[in-house]
Amino acid sequence: MINKLAIGSVQFGLDYGISNESGIVANNEVRAILDYCREVGIDTIDTAYGYGNSEEKLGEQRIGDFKLVTKFPDTDEIQLSEYLRQSLSRLAVNKLYGYMAHNVNCLIKNPSIWQRLMGYKEEGIIKKIGFSLYRPEELLRLLDMGMVPDIIQIPYNILDNRFEGHFSTLRKENIEVHARSCFLQGLFFLKPENLPSFFDPIKHWMKQFQEMYLSADSKVNVLLNYVLYNSYIDKVVIGIDSLQQLRQNVNLVGAVHEQLASPETPVSEQILLPFNWPKIERETIKYHH
Repeated sequence: MINKLAIGSVQFGLDYGISNESGIVANNEVRAILDYCREVGIDTIDTAYGYGNSEEKLGEQRIGDFKLVTKFPDTDEIQLSEYLRQSLSRLAVNKLYGYMAHNVNCLIKNPSIWQRLMGYKEEGIIKKIGFSLYRPEELLRLLDMGMVPDIIQIPYNILDNRFEGHFSTLRKENIEVHARSCFLQGLFFLKPENLPSFFDPIKHWMKQFQEMYLSADSKVNVLLNYVLYNSYIDKVVIGIDSLQQLRQNVNLVGAVHEQLASPETPVSEQILLPFNWPKIERETIKYHH
């Protein structure tokens, strides 16, 4: 199961996530994380042009032995070639395992971008093309437009199962599925009573969850394995801000506890998609470790 993990590198270039207490990851820590990945068999790194200097920091570490997946920002088919050139240069490689649209709206507005991506794939510069999604409707729209991806990234966790109805279709089409947000940016580790009223709809469930799983390890265990054990998911992208955190996650792969059921009422996208959240001052939040 460890080889289903993929390293999410947004914290390598940005101070990201409401429960990230350590900020941007230092270069020597990035090197230690990558060495440990090689040691335990984690072979995939997820990054993006928009993740600050994440691509450059990865490129400094000679990562050609990893499957590299990066994402391009909103663009047109002309500018796309420049984004690809820059990402390859930053990562210090001459080809990518996966190249995805970070925002599918650019593909919907300008389908010729997809034709350009298919050309790069035919040239052998990119092995798999696809897109990062937020909502199932985006997937259906793109498939209707004839854009059948090789690889997609979706949010999926114990509260967010919006894509489950499409998993069998994705498998039939041989589409590689990468899941992100298994910890929902760390929300599951925060004390619900210290969160804004925006989160009221899930606070009762969060309280039950934290009473059932008292330690940080038990929370990580159940949240991570919930996603890892889904056979339709090929990779689970976990954001890493330290070697210690990665070791903790790896050590908890495979051991499964009794699962707390998801809330009876479906959770709204307002809560499931972090870009909808109100600004939360980290220093006001108590961590439930």
